[in-house]
Amino acid sequence: MKKIIGSALLAIAFAASPVQAASYNADAGIVAFNHALAAATRAMDNDAILALWEDGGTSLLPDMPPIEGKPAMTSFLAGVDKQLRGARMRKFELACHAIQITGDWASEWCEEHQMISFANGRPPFNGTGRLLLVLHRGPNRVWRLSREMWQPAVQRRG
Repeated sequence: MKKIIGSALLAIAFAASPVQAASYNADAGIVAFNHALAAATRAMDNDAILALWEDGGTSLLPDMPPIEGKPAMTSFLAGVDKQLRGARMRKFELACHAIQITGDWASEWCEEHQMISFANGRPPFNGTGRLLLVLHRGPNRVWRLSREMWQPAVQRRG
């Protein structure tokens, strides 16, 4: 259960701390993308998260088959919503590093920390992870997520 929650929260979860940029080598569009991703995740807003993905995007989460395309992501997030009913994002921090841009493609890796409280007295989730993101700039010059890979980091206590 923790594995699914931790993996899924990458996709749906992001409190009051801004996105931090360490060693940014990015244009304003990637900075805007990272802020939009953080805001949508903090709000646990699946529609806003899905809007940041390319239609054929792929998410690679631990111990799961690839989630390929928006229909599969929509289905996955609906299942996560059921598991997280009544949950509230208490904190989310995101720091992205080493942005590389080649034409209309970019990559970056990020560290995230999230704290989520649950209904019914369930213990809170306090976890960290690392992401590898591949972004693509479409004809409208907007960056969208093409690929992501998430791995858990050391779990924090309290």
